Amino acid sequence: MAQIKTLRKIAERMGWSPAKVLRWHKLDDFPLYPDWTKRGPIWATSDELILLWEQNKVRMNQGARLRPPPRPRHKSTYHPYNWRLRYKNETPSRTIGPAPVEEKRHQMIHEEPVKPMTREELDNLGPVERAWVINHELTPAQREELGVKLAENVIPEGCTCGTETPCSVCQG
Repeated sequence: MAQIKTLRKIAERMGWSPAKVLRWHKLDDFPLYPDWTKRGPIWATSDELILLWEQNKVRMNQGARLRPPPRPRHKSTYHPYNWRLRYKNETPSRTIGPAPVEEKRHQMIHEEPVKPMTREELDNLGPVERAWVINHELTPAQREELGVKLAENVIPEGCTCGTETPCSVCQG
């Protein structure tokens, strides 16, 4: 273990001033120990202790920044001092007002079982609704149970307009 004695020689070895060696010893546990000579006490250290101290410093600071990142010198975009209040309702496309919210309809994962329709309920429906129920909502077994045939002459299959007379869209 090669010893380095006196603050002046330790400071030359580290590239610091003697005052900085003492400051680092006090603030950051730089490895110094007192040694006795015939003239009196002096500070001493060794290369191995300095190497261990540097490795511990690296291990402690690994992943952490030693100083904060530099602050930007200029604002990325110029805004007046009250720009948040002035433009609070403005959207990125420069329209005024809050952005329209689209309603999301919940899709039913489990369909509830359809209760069977009675003959009275079917008779109380209007002609268009009745034809729709007969064509689209009733199963063939329910149609047989109610004694109803497909309403082909009222509304054709796949008709989207809902009129009794066949239209060009339905025929074509």
